[in-house]
Amino acid sequence: MTTTIPMKTVPAVPDGEPPASAERTGPSAQAVTIAAAAAAAQLEPGLDRPVRVIGSRLGSALVALVLALGAGGAWVGWGSLPNTLSLHGVLAHGPAPVLARADVAGTVLDLRVHPGDRVTRGQLLALLRTTAPGPGGTAELRSPADGTVAGVLTAPGGTLPAGAALLALDPAGEPATLRLYTGSARDLARLRPGQSVLLPLPSGTVRARITAVDPYPARADSLDGALPLGESDLGSGADPVWTITAVPDAASGALPPTYGPVPVDVSVDLGSRRPYQVILGTGAGR
Repeated sequence: MTTTIPMKTVPAVPDGEPPASAERTGPSAQAVTIAAAAAAAQLEPGLDRPVRVIGSRLGSALVALVLALGAGGAWVGWGSLPNTLSLHGVLAHGPAPVLARADVAGTVLDLRVHPGDRVTRGQLLALLRTTAPGPGGTAELRSPADGTVAGVLTAPGGTLPAGAALLALDPAGEPATLRLYTGSARDLARLRPGQSVLLPLPSGTVRARITAVDPYPARADSLDGALPLGESDLGSGADPVWTITAVPDAASGALPPTYGPVPVDVSVDLGSRRPYQVILGTGAGR
């Protein structure tokens, strides 16, 4: 007798899908959550600490910020900043150049010297054609002092009235002097005798003291050819220019030898200013 055993029917599974009874091999949702929390703790240790710890750090930061602001306010009120004024000038000899003037009116016929030449007292500097009595209708212009030709004020062919200056000389016998210039009346009001002047040179910084501040200006065009100031903001034509004289300190060291005016830029120490004065644009105080 044959016994028939019924077969268990397995439901069909679509292609690419695992059987329903197959065991899943991927991580569970709980495991993923735990791993993410651990990674966050490694990347940002503060995240796994109590909130009260973070709060205490925040409080310390606020205290530090308040102290910093307080210190900054104290510095603004009681700190100090340097206050200087830059001026153009020349390093020369004596408070002013010596001028070689024509004794008679005439026309400049010939110049025997040029800027930078060293001359001696009585040396022939130029010849003038003149109508005054004299041999050949000419007059000689000779050097009034030892020194260096600083500038030519009238070119050959130009006419000179009697007493007019033809050449400017830097006198060798005078002490080294800083002749400083400003075209600003506002800057002039900030300058006074006794202020310290810093002169930067390749050999080091030389200190000087202002000895005189001329209250009366000269015309800017009167400096043409007399002083080798170069490019500056002193103005032109009839613009006013004031002269300030300074003498190097004896303790600041010997100045390099110069045979004529040398253009320089200096800084005048005006005294320190409080930071709030700088902000408000008010004066100096020391």
